[in-house]
Amino acid sequence: MSGNPIDFLPVARTTDPHTSHESAAASEETHKNIAEHVLRIAAERGGHGLTINEATEALPQFKPWSVSPVFKPLVRQGKLVRRVVGKTARGKDKYETRTDPESNRPVIIHYYFRMVHERKTEAATSVRKPARPEKASSPSTERRQRERRQSDRRKSR
Repeated sequence: MSGNPIDFLPVARTTDPHTSHESAAASEETHKNIAEHVLRIAAERGGHGLTINEATEALPQFKPWSVSPVFKPLVRQGKLVRRVVGKTARGKDKYETRTDPESNRPVIIHYYFRMVHERKTEAATSVRKPARPEKASSPSTERRQRERRQSDRRKSR
């Protein structure tokens, strides 16, 4: 796993004192170490995938709040992959999940990128639902939808 560099953004500002930069460098090394462990565990789990909670349980030498932030950069770099199973009402991707036995809540499953690339046709096509054909709507339905969108926009500001 060490052959592929894992990049994390520096967390110290240019205006911070040198001690903050030293701390950021040490933190970056810790994150790289955790990321290598997470990638190793994800590769071992193969098609079963890995959740953040499972990674924190498998890595007791690291604090849970240090393990979870490593996942997003690994996904952004393509080293961990999430399977898209559909879209939400607002058009965001909906990811494959499973229920965590401890919290009884759905958690996103992350897969090691090579495992997904080997099964890319199955992962990309069979999981998605076919798009529903659009039907003609009445003017009153269109008006309600437009008002709902406007209301949602106001709430998000």
